[in-house]
Amino acid sequence: MSQLPFRENLEQFNNPEEVRQRLAAGNYNQAHARIAQEYLDSLARRESAESAAKRDAREEETLAIAKEANEIARSASFAATDANDIARSTRRIAIAAAVIAAAAAIAQIIWR
Repeated sequence: MSQLPFRENLEQFNNPEEVRQRLAAGNYNQAHARIAQEYLDSLARRESAESAAKRDAREEETLAIAKEANEIARSASFAATDANDIARSTRRIAIAAAVIAAAAAIAQIIWR
């Protein structure tokens, strides 16, 4: 059996837990053990890349929310007519932006 069909069999069978168990038990010869380990490593790399992509997407969403909150705050400050209205509006929006940013940060920590 050549190495390529063995790797293809692992991928088609797609049962990493069993491969881990067989590898730990020493059920593979040396060549197949190396291939099985590389198969498991490639799955781990793929999983890590997918996780990083999800994390990046969440961070981009958090940044977009913060930018939107900042734009709302900026718009609100220009819309107010006197200093007291500006101060009240800006304070409320700043509090809302802080709450949104904190919620986004907490969500990011939870979804990791």
